[in-house]
Amino acid sequence: MEACKIITDNNVILSTLEDKKIFLSAILNPPEPNDKLKKAQLRVNQISFGCN
Repeated sequence: MEACKIITDNNVILSTLEDKKIFLSAILNPPEPNDKLKKAQLRVNQISFGCN
């Protein structure tokens, strides 16, 4: 039963209700990317797509 394993794993990783709230908030309301993340994305695009 894959669904049961996923639920069990989730409960181990996110053991408290507060952990779950923080995780869900981060998924639903992600922070804006900072300059370092934007620069890293540009490098990935250059490597992956050969763009400048």
